[in-house]
Amino acid sequence: MNHQTYAQVIENTTINAMVKEGWKGIEFETKETYMKWLSESFIGRLKDYITMETFKEEMLKGGMGFLRIRSLGDNMVLTIGERAEEVGKIIVENRGWFEKLFESIVPCLKLIS
Repeated sequence: MNHQTYAQVIENTTINAMVKEGWKGIEFETKETYMKWLSESFIGRLKDYITMETFKEEMLKGGMGFLRIRSLGDNMVLTIGERAEEVGKIIVENRGWFEKLFESIVPCLKLIS
């Protein structure tokens, strides 16, 4: 029987071989419309784990129901507004309220640029 260490098994995996050979998946161009959409979005890290339903209720109670919220998994959310300037202004004007829910919230393009 041939015994291998975990490292040896990983060394021979298909995924490891793909990394060595390079990406062979689908590539696509980011269209200008997506960049506009991203420029109007913010990514926030919630302080505490709460369900999206509870988070959306908190947004409604705080008068922020007009913002669209999408879960990014874990404790991250995507906040989408009509224009980034407006969302940024709302965050600044309601800083105390946002600080109760968010550990951080930044413009989406700041993270990916």
